[in-house]
Formats: sequence, structure tokens, C-alpha cells
Amino acid sequence: MLILDAIIRFDTREENEQSLGNDLSTSGILRLPVNLGDNDNLFTGTLIADKEDSLLIRGIEYSLLVEMRTVTTEAYNSINHLVKVGNEFTFQAGCRTIGHGRILDFIYYDS
Repeated sequence: MLILDAIIRFDTREENEQSLGNDLSTSGILRLPVNLGDNDNLFTGTLIADKEDSLLIRGIEYSLLVEMRTVTTEAYNSINHLVKVGNEFTFQAGCRTIGHGRILDFIYYDS
């Protein structure tokens, strides 16, 4: 499993007409496709926000964890060059990019 400590931000409609139409509630489980960079592999990331953040408002930066349980050893070996402090990634909804993030820190372990 790969866990990213990251700064994330969802695009507003003014910035990106393909962005989400609403802000995201953190009351349920938030799982989004994550694209880590120069390959087209998408990995499911569960967003784990601070308890104080009940809503992730588009256009505002948040510091949170992105838990990626689908990153197995084989997958990590093919993407580890993309998992570096300071590297950027995107959140996608299908082929639409809806947000961005920057890695502050990370941990990988074989679960």
C-alpha cells in the first residue's frame, strides 16, 4: 500500500469547465482515480481529510492523506520513479482532470 501525505486542490468551474459541479463532502468515503505522472496508469486513492474538514471546497488547498491500497509491489516497482517528495499528480473522473496534488511525504509497505 502507498500512502501519500499531500497538498491537494480541486479545480473550480472557472478554471476548468470539466471540473466537479459541487464541493466534496467528507462524511462518506472519497475514492478517486489518481494519475501519478508520465504514464497513463490510474490508481484508486482514498482521501483521508482532517476531522475539521467536513467539505472539500473547490479552489482551496488542503493537506491530507491519499491511501492507495491498489498499489501492490509490482505496481510500485513500475511507478516508484514518480513517487518523490515534490512531485505532482492529478485526480481524474474518467478522462477529465478534476484536481491536482503535490507529494509532501509518502510511505510504501507491502500489505
